[in-house]
Amino acid sequence: MKRRFIILFSFLFMLTLLTGCNKVEIGPEIKVKSIMDVAQYSGISPDELIEKLGQPLRKDEWVYYNSKGEKHLATSYNYEVESYPLELIIIENAVVKMNILTLENEGNEFFIDSNKDVIALAGVIPSDHMITMIENSVMLRYSSISDAVSEIWATLEGKQVRFIRVTYNSTYIN
Repeated sequence: MKRRFIILFSFLFMLTLLTGCNKVEIGPEIKVKSIMDVAQYSGISPDELIEKLGQPLRKDEWVYYNSKGEKHLATSYNYEVESYPLELIIIENAVVKMNILTLENEGNEFFIDSNKDVIALAGVIPSDHMITMIENSVMLRYSSISDAVSEIWATLEGKQVRFIRVTYNSTYIN
């Protein structure tokens, strides 16, 4: 009886020791940190933009030609928000597009776990009617995202987001 107890105890001890040594390591969990709530800039006027972000670092006036060849006078307001270069494009007195140049923010890059995390990165809650236009290892493009955001387009390098373009009003952009 004593011998069986010692064998059973030894077996349980070895089993406990072996399972403790075979620790399973899980890779780092990627959590999406929102850059900002991009919807707050949808369709606002230049005065409202300056009220929110202050005077731009640079302001450029130019002519935008869409895919149909239509010509629109545009103004780019360039800022740096939380160390990210940010360009807001205004046509007919309203913000119609935003470009976030995440690739220029060395040391504070953005990584996503799944492709649709890029929408959370922009701080947008997608509608049930969102359409996936392009979704591959180098480019993401979603449309009909919300009432405020018409489209989000992003470029990737692996799981790192390099560039985000937010379109608020597709009327001019086509």
